[in-house]
Amino acid sequence: MLLLDEPFGALDNQTRALMQELLLGIWEADRKTVLFVTHDIDEAIFIGNRVAVMTARPGRIKSDIAIDLSHPRHYTVKTTPEFSAYKARLTEEIRIESIRAVHAFRKEGRIHAILNQQRAGKRRDGHRSHVDPV
Repeated sequence: MLLLDEPFGALDNQTRALMQELLLGIWEADRKTVLFVTHDIDEAIFIGNRVAVMTARPGRIKSDIAIDLSHPRHYTVKTTPEFSAYKARLTEEIRIESIRAVHAFRKEGRIHAILNQQRAGKRRDGHRSHVDPV
């Protein structure tokens, strides 16, 4: 079993796409189980045979969607109607959870603290952020 948590998150788009193809090639050759955590919907669809969507709070599996795209997968699959349909469905599922999370933060009064931290240019761990303040 191969466990990967956002392994391509820090890469530029072109390198990320090549690494996704490389990982798929490795999987297609060995067919070992891979648990791949990502926040990128396109990446999840392209790499996965199943995509699990988590709830905002508490973090539980909300839905488990089978990705029925043939193997070997070529990068051009990302432009097909089938890929777009998966993307639309997953985008909606995740959007609903994002809205719930924002409402929960607002209810707890945490949204203002987060925004104030961003304005001050600080992350939660107290270090300076490299993101321009809001």
